Amino acid sequence: MPQTLNTQGQDFTVGYRSIQPLVESYRPDDMAEFQRTMELFERGSLREAMHTDDLPIALAGNTDLNVRDAFKQVSQPWRECFGTASYTNFRQQTIHSGLSLDVDDESGASADSGRLPEVPEGHDYSDARASEHYEYAQLKTYGVTFTVTRQMLMNDDRNTLSRIPRLLGRAAANTLNYHVAQVLEANASTTVSGPTLVDGYHLFETSNRDNMNSAAQPLSAANVK
Repeated sequence: MPQTLNTQGQDFTVGYRSIQPLVESYRPDDMAEFQRTMELFERGSLREAMHTDDLPIALAGNTDLNVRDAFKQVSQPWRECFGTASYTNFRQQTIHSGLSLDVDDESGASADSGRLPEVPEGHDYSDARASEHYEYAQLKTYGVTFTVTRQMLMNDDRNTLSRIPRLLGRAAANTLNYHVAQVLEANASTTVSGPTLVDGYHLFETSNRDNMNSAAQPLSAANVK
């Protein structure tokens, strides 16, 4: 929220200036309106400046700052183990997840372990095959709206509305953490956990990947506790 909406224009200018970097960073279409409003404030024309088009810009800017700050304060330890990516549209994304070398071992079975078969004297070398692996991802939207009216602003003598953006920021971070946990807990048992990847194995396995303890309990919030 701006520092003040109904006292001196100079005080309001301080709060309004604080959101300028945010407006410049991702709302370039609003910059002309923003600059025009600031010029009116600095000339003391507070009554002329505060019309219907200005208040949403001021409130949205400060709201976004508080939402982002609250989002960052929620712990997300999974980021230390997994990478993240940014996409510009909602189409399915193809992610190159690696390259493997398939060879036939001594028994004639195909293996992607990287072992090379023995070549007896006078025999030919076996052909190796390179395989590319891909995973797929697609964006989804999660969110809510919260409507603020003029009456709510005037009646907010306890500054309750200013806490709403922080609650929204924490809720957004908790939503992301929840869905990451859901992925890690998928198919949870004493031998596997996590989604099935393109190579046919789960993210965690006691045998094929050997990245899970054979005596482990199924991954869940209760067992972690």
